[in-house]
Amino acid sequence: MAHNVIVGGFASGSKQVEKVARSLAAYHDDDFEGISFREAMTDRDKLDRMTRGAHVVTHSAGMVAMKDMQPDSINAIAPPVPVWAPLLAAKAITSTLELAAGNCIPWHEDDEVEGCLRNGAEELCMHLHGNMKWLDRISAFNALRAGVAAHETGIEVGVAFMSGDILFQPHQKQVAWARKAGLYVVSVAGSHEEFIRHPRKVFSSYEQGGVAAGAVEPARILYSPQVAEA
Repeated sequence: MAHNVIVGGFASGSKQVEKVARSLAAYHDDDFEGISFREAMTDRDKLDRMTRGAHVVTHSAGMVAMKDMQPDSINAIAPPVPVWAPLLAAKAITSTLELAAGNCIPWHEDDEVEGCLRNGAEELCMHLHGNMKWLDRISAFNALRAGVAAHETGIEVGVAFMSGDILFQPHQKQVAWARKAGLYVVSVAGSHEEFIRHPRKVFSSYEQGGVAAGAVEPARILYSPQVAEA
C-alpha cells in the first residue's frame, strides 16, 4: 500500500507540517509523513526516499519541490502560478506575519492545528535565507504546466486553487488548457492559508470537487486513502 506524504509550503516549518499531517491522518485514518519546504528543497535525496511511489499532498510552493520526483500521485493545494517575484515576496511576508499576529479568522478546526500559524513566522525569522532564496523559482513556477508534464509521465495529479488566494490565481484559459490536457482542476473556497488553518475541511472539499462560487467544472476524486485500494 502506498504511503502518504505532505510537503509544506513557503515558510512552513516542520512543526506546522507535522500538525497538518496529524490532522489529515486523523481525517483519513491513515498515516501521513510531513516535510517542510525548506528541507524538501535542500535535501533532495530525503524527499525522493519519502515520496517515491507515495501519495503526496503539497501546499503552496510545496509543488515546486516535487520537480523530478516520482510519486504515485500529487494533490496540489494552492500551488504557484507565475507572478512577479518582488510582489510575491511582499505578499507572502505580509500574509505570514498577519496570520502569526492573529489578524485572520481566529478559530481552528481542532487542537492539532491550534498554534501552527505562529510557527510560520518563526520559520521565516529563523530561516529567512533558507526560504527567501527560492522565491525566484517559486514566482516562475507554473503548477498547471508542471502538473500536465507529470500527468504525461503517469503520475496522477489534481490541483486545487483557493478562491480567495491573494498570491496565486490562474487564468481561466490556462485552466481550460490544463483540463483539456488531462489535468483535474478544482476551485475551493478560502484563502491561500486555508489549508493550514483547516486541512481536513479543505481536503474534503477538494475531494468532493470544490465548492467555491464560480468554480471550474468539478473533478472526480483523484485520490483518497480511504478508497485508493478499492
